[in-house]
Amino acid sequence: MSDLTALELLLIILGTAFSQEPCTPIDSGGISTLTVSILEATEADLKANPDFHTAQIRIFGSVGSTVSLILSRNIAGIDPNDYFRLEDFQSGIYLRLFRALDRDGASPSSFDDQNVFEFVMECNSLISATTRYYPLRVAIEDTNDNAPVFVGAPYSISVSELAPIGTTVFQGLSATDLDFGGNKNIDFGIVPGSGAKIDGSTVFQISRPSEGYVTVTGGLDFEDLSAVNQAYYVLNISASDRAYPLTNRKTSFTTLRIDITDGDDLGPVFEYSSCARYDGICYNPRYTTTVTSNELTGQLTFFPSPAITPTQQTVSIQAKDQDTLNSPIRFFIQETIPSGYTSMFAVNTQNPPPGAEEQSDRRRYERAQIVLSINSANLFAPSVTSSTGSLTGYIFENSAVGTLVTDLSNSQLLQLQVTDSDVLASDPSQSYTFTVTGTSIFSVNSNGYISLNTNNLDFETTPVVSFSVIVAEASTAEKRSSTVSLTINVFNRNDYDPIFPATTSIIKVGEGDYSRNPQTILTVVATDADTGVNGAITYSLVSVSGDGDGKFQVDSVSGSIQIVGSVVRNTIYTLSIQATDNALDGEQKSAQTAVIVNVTRTGNEGPSIPSPNYSLSISEGVPIDTSIFAVPATDIDNDVLTYSIISGNSNFDFTIEQNNGIVRTRTRLDRERRPNYSLLVSVSDSSSRTATTTLSLVVTDINDNNPIFLNQQYSFSVDENVINAPVGSVSANDQDEPDTVNSQMFYSLSAEKFTINSQSGEITTTEALDYETQKVHYVLVIARDSAVDSRSGTTTVTINVQDKQDNVPIFVQSLYEPKVPENEANYLVATIKAEDADSVDNIVYQLVGSGASNFTISQNGEIHTRQALDYERSNFYEFFVTTADGINSFLPSATATVRASVIDQNDNAPVVSLSVTTITLQESTRVGDVLTTASAVDNDPANMANSRISYSISGVAPYQGRNLFYINPNNGQLHLGQSFNTDTSGASSYQVVVTATDFGTPPLSGAATMNINVVRNTQAPVFNSASYRATIDQTVGVGSSVLTMSASDGDTQPPYNVISYSLVGDGNAPSFFRLDGVNSGLIIVKDTLTKDSSLSYVLRVVATDGGNIATTATATIIVNRNLNRPTFVRTSLAATIVENFPLATSIAKVQAVDSDILAPHNQVTYSIIGNQNAVNYFAISSSGEISLKRSPTDTTTNTFQVNVSAQDSGLPAPLGSQTNAVVTVTISRNQNPPIFFNSSYSVAIPETSTVGSSVIQISATDSDSNPQFNQIRYTVIGDDSAGTFFSINPITGLLSTQASLQSENVDRYSVRIVASDNGSPARSATSVVLVSVQRNFFAPEWQSQTFTTNVLETQALGVPILSVTATDRDLHTPHNVVYYQLTGSAAVLSHFHINEVTGEISIRTPLTSDTSDPNQYVFSARAIDRGTPTLTASSDASVVINVVRNQNGPAFVGEPYGRSIRQDLGVGASVIQINAVDPDTQASFGDISYSIIGIDTAPSFFSIDSVTGLITLRASVATDSTTEYRALVRVEDSGSPPKSDITVVTVTVNRNLAAPVFQALSYNITILETQNLGDTIVTARATDSDLMSPNNAIVYSGVGTARALEYFYINVVTGDISVRRSLIDDTTANNDKYTLTVAAQDKGVPVSLGATLPTIVNIYVIRNQFGPVFANTPYSDTISQATAVGTRVFTVTANDEDLRAPYNIVQYSLIGDDNAPKFFTINPVTGEIATRASISSDTSPSYRLRVMAYDGGNPSRNTYEVVTLTVDRNLFAPAWLRPSGPGFTAATTIFESADFNTPVFQVSATDNDAAAPYNTEVYSLVGDSSAMTYFSVDANSGHIRLKTSLLQDTAQQYTLLVRVTDDAQPQRPATNTATVLNTFERVNYEIIGDDAAPVYFNIAQTTGTLSISQSLVGVAESTFYVRVRAYDNGLPIPRSNTTVVTVTIRRNLNAPVISPTLYEKVIPDTTPLGTVVATIGATDADLSSPHNVIRFLY
Repeated sequence: MSDLTALELLLIILGTAFSQEPCTPIDSGGISTLTVSILEATEADLKANPDFHTAQIRIFGSVGSTVSLILSRNIAGIDPNDYFRLEDFQSGIYLRLFRALDRDGASPSSFDDQNVFEFVMECNSLISATTRYYPLRVAIEDTNDNAPVFVGAPYSISVSELAPIGTTVFQGLSATDLDFGGNKNIDFGIVPGSGAKIDGSTVFQISRPSEGYVTVTGGLDFEDLSAVNQAYYVLNISASDRAYPLTNRKTSFTTLRIDITDGDDLGPVFEYSSCARYDGICYNPRYTTTVTSNELTGQLTFFPSPAITPTQQTVSIQAKDQDTLNSPIRFFIQETIPSGYTSMFAVNTQNPPPGAEEQSDRRRYERAQIVLSINSANLFAPSVTSSTGSLTGYIFENSAVGTLVTDLSNSQLLQLQVTDSDVLASDPSQSYTFTVTGTSIFSVNSNGYISLNTNNLDFETTPVVSFSVIVAEASTAEKRSSTVSLTINVFNRNDYDPIFPATTSIIKVGEGDYSRNPQTILTVVATDADTGVNGAITYSLVSVSGDGDGKFQVDSVSGSIQIVGSVVRNTIYTLSIQATDNALDGEQKSAQTAVIVNVTRTGNEGPSIPSPNYSLSISEGVPIDTSIFAVPATDIDNDVLTYSIISGNSNFDFTIEQNNGIVRTRTRLDRERRPNYSLLVSVSDSSSRTATTTLSLVVTDINDNNPIFLNQQYSFSVDENVINAPVGSVSANDQDEPDTVNSQMFYSLSAEKFTINSQSGEITTTEALDYETQKVHYVLVIARDSAVDSRSGTTTVTINVQDKQDNVPIFVQSLYEPKVPENEANYLVATIKAEDADSVDNIVYQLVGSGASNFTISQNGEIHTRQALDYERSNFYEFFVTTADGINSFLPSATATVRASVIDQNDNAPVVSLSVTTITLQESTRVGDVLTTASAVDNDPANMANSRISYSISGVAPYQGRNLFYINPNNGQLHLGQSFNTDTSGASSYQVVVTATDFGTPPLSGAATMNINVVRNTQAPVFNSASYRATIDQTVGVGSSVLTMSASDGDTQPPYNVISYSLVGDGNAPSFFRLDGVNSGLIIVKDTLTKDSSLSYVLRVVATDGGNIATTATATIIVNRNLNRPTFVRTSLAATIVENFPLATSIAKVQAVDSDILAPHNQVTYSIIGNQNAVNYFAISSSGEISLKRSPTDTTTNTFQVNVSAQDSGLPAPLGSQTNAVVTVTISRNQNPPIFFNSSYSVAIPETSTVGSSVIQISATDSDSNPQFNQIRYTVIGDDSAGTFFSINPITGLLSTQASLQSENVDRYSVRIVASDNGSPARSATSVVLVSVQRNFFAPEWQSQTFTTNVLETQALGVPILSVTATDRDLHTPHNVVYYQLTGSAAVLSHFHINEVTGEISIRTPLTSDTSDPNQYVFSARAIDRGTPTLTASSDASVVINVVRNQNGPAFVGEPYGRSIRQDLGVGASVIQINAVDPDTQASFGDISYSIIGIDTAPSFFSIDSVTGLITLRASVATDSTTEYRALVRVEDSGSPPKSDITVVTVTVNRNLAAPVFQALSYNITILETQNLGDTIVTARATDSDLMSPNNAIVYSGVGTARALEYFYINVVTGDISVRRSLIDDTTANNDKYTLTVAAQDKGVPVSLGATLPTIVNIYVIRNQFGPVFANTPYSDTISQATAVGTRVFTVTANDEDLRAPYNIVQYSLIGDDNAPKFFTINPVTGEIATRASISSDTSPSYRLRVMAYDGGNPSRNTYEVVTLTVDRNLFAPAWLRPSGPGFTAATTIFESADFNTPVFQVSATDNDAAAPYNTEVYSLVGDSSAMTYFSVDANSGHIRLKTSLLQDTAQQYTLLVRVTDDAQPQRPATNTATVLNTFERVNYEIIGDDAAPVYFNIAQTTGTLSISQSLVGVAESTFYVRVRAYDNGLPIPRSNTTVVTVTIRRNLNAPVISPTLYEKVIPDTTPLGTVVATIGATDADLSSPHNVIRFLY
């Protein structure tokens, strides 16, 4: 077609389009309903692809230019304009979704899906001014916007590790999806893991994704998983929907935990923590133990090898089953080396021997080695003494931790010393442990010293500590021990100060002179925790303030304080009392306390009141607790007064505050009850003196009584339609004071149609009443008094309107559509109801119309059939119902229509037949096999419920087989549902009754019986013998027969009597033996036995019948391997040794050989036999070397004959040599020891002797003649450090110095010399050389002859004040060590102490204690060295100490001190300045410091600057109630003891600081008119920042309008406001708001403060003004007859115009009609209507549900509405046949050059509904892809055809979404949408390229599958690059593309295989390192290197 032609055609088409009339359909044939499809969308979808969610409206026009469009709601649940917009788009009118819309409901079922919305579209032509209305059906297409949701996740199961591959282990995966079609269908999968050991995806799979069954695909190993602490797999399970394309699919994940349980697949192993392990298993377990010679040890103690570090720990020999099944284990001793000792050991379960065998079917075993050593005996316990000879020690209390215990003199440490009779002198030293029991205060170290463990050793609580010490051997097995008892005495020290009680004593005394008659005023008591004199206390009076000197005294022993002088009133004295303990001088401790004495006057006077009478008036309206009077009483003595009301208060209407005399109201006063009072008030002081007065009170009236009606309710009647008709009269009275405005009343009411006389109370009508409009009127009448704050009362008047007849009956329902069964006469068809607004019901029903003759109606509205109806003659009737009054009425509701449908009856039962009626099966028949197929015929009409069939099993005999079978209810196939083996009864036959039932009502059924015979496997195979044994030679040939094990089976029928054999041997037995085929029990040799050293093999043969019942028997095969005896190479040898020949050194070696080939049969051991003397002294090693094991020095025998025998280690029994070897050993001996010429030597040398100087010559001789024993050598062996400074020539014996003697200060050395010969053991002699060293040459010399210093008299004790120094020119200690002494007057030296080591001089006793107060002390110091002999300095040094003393004490100035402060004074603020002076000027004695020491709580609240004397507030006094504080202040100087003065500071606190303040100045409160009386609605809260009562106690009062005070009450204490009268009573105008003004006053004293600003309370009352109104009426909907019980079917909504709850809260109830409440229920809150009973069996075509909506008022307002629900009979949706599920996807191919209308594909579906239009399928294409342009589908046949050329498009594939619905209204679509993929190209593949790839690979031309064309074995290349070309068959030119496939060749295919897998070698423990023990063999099946090169690792 040329370009010009195309342009002309386009113009023609456009011209035609615009020539169409706007608003007319585009599609020919005319349409009544417009249908579009739009994809659901989220806000994100609409933002990303807004044009994707549009659909064309197939009408002509352009929005805004030729047409205007309006969308309105029809039956849709949403407003279309909230979600859709009509607009011009792509040259047409389009519906656009512009708001998120979700078609998917909240549940997986489709019930709540929003698939279709139906609207009404109004189209107005702007050209012709015409209007058309179209139903617009908007189908909401599903997008995959919901991921699957797992049900019951996560999952967990348990699986045995023995589960075979292919086993299905889990079938419980379940998931749901809210989407539709393929988006809803779900496939399950296992997400691949990392491939690690715990990756379950390698051993499990889901082979059928749609079912989700999990099966085993790999071996399971419990132990392998346990090794990584995870005996389970966690599978990551995926659930994916089937959305298309794949990128749109959504996936959810959960986990399936599979716990792997253990199976019996591993043998036992020995177990201890330090063993060598391989794969976590102890390898070559080995234990050691010891026994004591000649003792019957009993149970052995074992040590593991290698040892458990860090200490040698014992273990019990334990073996465990590697399986967690923990099979019992039998232990046994397998062998001993050397042999023959097995009988010497017994086996018990507590200490198992080294052999362990698992007690299970397989009887696996493991071995361990025990090495036993024999030790000498340990018979004696250690013996304990002490270094002091006593087990009593001493220590000072409060000693530091670590202090060692000493003897009584504190000069020698107490050390425990241990000896042991088992230890010989030649034995090495033994170590011992010391364990203290009975105390934790002391411990004993490893050297036996006792040390202190605590810092707080106290003589007073623990004067003596007794405990025991257990001394135990540390290095022996027995750990023998001894116990000694120790006693440690604690020395006492003065370590506690005396302590006075913490409080300050304040004493009051009367004024007077006590000099002649002293009076004890107080006894002070101090305590001291010390004992003895350290705890005894002496009291003294240190000071008295003011002029108190000489007026008081204290007893030094008792602490009693007496007043002994004259005192005057108002004087305060402060006494300082000191308590001092009686410790030694210099160690005394003291404490002080203060006593305050307050002098008062004597005598007392009573209180007084100015007047005997007081009168006042008080309103009865005053609040409770109102202060009305304060009694003006006074007391000259300022005594505390107490007030009381004596009489006149009989009702307790008043109270009086006892402490201040304020009279308050206790109750609310009531003038009407009591108009006056006369109260007698009394006041008394502390001496009970009293005064009285009379208080007269007159109570005045307030308006506090409401008018009260004589009757609470009135009821009157009046005729309708009468104006000014009299109704009745009401009357009320008021109890307030007569003839006042408070009791004068007038009446009112607030009703529109009535009026009342304000004086008489007579009520009349103001207009005519209408009975039909309102039958009863309720009028609220108010009686109100005339006071300013008027009060009112109310009553309710009920006015009944009398009726007159004037209304036509109206039917409540206009249409009835009942269903009537045929063949039933007088059947109740329906119940009709009409309502007459008149009060007298005179309704007469009549039937009219052509069908009415078949029915009758009663006067209660029941319609019955006149005779039985016939479905075949007529299945539908229509007639009308009216009334006698309404038959001529033109009102539509005066007539109702009845449309009755006739229902067919079920009268034919199904007839059942079986394809097979009798069958014989084996019990192993697979579960799921089909046994027979049932079919049934029902003669009822086809495709109806009466002829639809369902199959079931109605009975199985015997009963135990009821769960074995399953029948498909749809196709009648009978399956085996469970294995026959699950029936424990073992029945051999079953009778199964199959029943076919139709779906009629009632259902009918037929049955047939199936006979099933079962062949069972009842017998297990039986071996002829339970165990077999055979002995063979190790040289027997491969293939040789060993023995035959045969079994038989008692079953008579195959396959259960057919037996097969298998071998499951232990250890490596299967490597050497096998069975001769599976059908034979013959065991033959598999491999040469010389490759192994085992003496026996255990084989287990399993006999299994055809039903998998198995029996096991054991065969033990013993192999003879030891063939030859050992033979000595030489049988006679000789050797000579000296008597000191070393032990364990080879003397001679014998050798024997054994001709056997394998170990241990050729391994030779040697033993010494015969001559017991030779056995005692000689030993022979495993290699034949003879050595000494005991020195021959303890015997006189000089020649030994050693007989040696040889024995191999062969098994089962060793063989010994026939001829023994003899070795002759001769001994040469040492006879005499050396002898010194002198037993001791003495010599003196100076310390300046040079190194190497000769000291003395030592000589010794030896009488032996043999040079091997008479050569003497000299050695210095001690003592102490002598060996460091002296040495001896070992040959000549010359002693000389070897180090400078000046490096040590020892004056005398004891040099011990040993002379030893060269024998072995050597003989020796000892001598001692005493060497004296001269060292002290010089006396000490003073650095100065005079030492002087100045000190204060308060100098601290023990602190150095001066050091004297002298030096000594000697070079070494102690000769140059100087110590010091003081000399002089004893009185002077009593004050001073010198450190004898450092020369530091300190004060010993206080200088203030020297009463002579000298200003200087003079004494001497002496210097002495500690040399030998000691030397003293030539003269003493002079020491002068000058003392500075404290002369004066401080004194206060400016007394007395007092100050008043506010209670809110801030912490740290200044209170008052205190001043004192001290005249001292020397040193620091003039420095003074201040402190507060009392009184009571003052120190807690006040602090004083110790330097300046400024008192500040330490803590806030706001929370304390004290109004006056008295602080006792002390000033003292720096003397010791300090001199001081005391004064009293008085601080007064003002506490009522603040007036009340309201938290808010106004409140706006909203309440309901039904507010409960007395409930608090708001609190007018005020706060008073004063912290203490009564200053912060608040009283509330209220003022306001009289109406507000009438209805509301203010609590005077709390400020709570509540309703005091029902608000419903207030019918006056403006009754929606009340205003109160609330004031607040505190109770502070002396002045009460009131709130500056009151608070205003506005109370708004919400009243119930409107009733509910139903929205969006009328209500109707269609539901399915299959609707499940509990399903929501409709929602009603009513609104209430009241603005506040509960009046705008609407609730619902279902009140009718007919039987609707039987089948439906309504949610009272949401209005949701749901089914409460099944409607499937009911015949009603529709239901009328009358719903009442009511608000929360009291009483409530109500309204009513009817919901009509029509039942839908369209039960089934279409189901796809082609394409079929689960994906409902098909693919086809079409060429782009195909002609128009070419058939492409045919889709088909079926619908199970019984008749048209419900089972008529209608097909359509959906979506907006380009496929819609090129393809169409026939709505009736499902044929898809090409409707335009594909050449104009470039797409290679089109996806058609085909939708099928039925033809019912509304349509029911299929669950899924079918997908057809149209591809017009066919792709072919080929391999191209010129390398080697085409030689070895080829590719399938059509599928593209790449495969190997020839073997790659031997090819050198490891990687191939295969170039593949893909080309299509397109026209006119094919298109192609290429890619490269990289193929990597994996050549390492096989792992190495070790054969055999078990090596057992026995080697001696003396085997040298590097000896080859065994050679491990392994092979690798790979063909080339390096893949077959093997490396060994361990």
